Amino acid sequence: MRSGIYKRKAEMLINDKGKLKRFSEGAKNWLVRFKDLPLAGSTAQDLMDMIDLVNDYADGKYTAIPKRFLAAILGALLYVVSPIDLLPAFLDDILVVGFLMDRGVGAELKKYNEWRNSHDAGTDKEI
Repeated sequence: MRSGIYKRKAEMLINDKGKLKRFSEGAKNWLVRFKDLPLAGSTAQDLMDMIDLVNDYADGKYTAIPKRFLAAILGALLYVVSPIDLLPAFLDDILVVGFLMDRGVGAELKKYNEWRNSHDAGTDKEI
């Protein structure tokens, strides 16, 4: 099953900060190329927040996320940047992101954004 592939890749990335950093940078470059596509609701912003969270995790700046949520985020990002689409026009990607947002990832992104906003003044403290 395909979800197993994404799970294994996500776990591999979590254990290798260098690969995790390269992946997050590549995912961000991928998303920027498609930023003008009409993604439903806040999906594009949710994806960008996920990428930023992964990037800050890889840098050791933000570590206050349970590994299961980090793995879920990475699995979703791996799926979204994959060239394989089950439904046309990003519909499957929107469904994957929406599903995760409703299953706890949304709350984790909210915590991350609160942390990020409190650190935007340039303090960059690790937690």
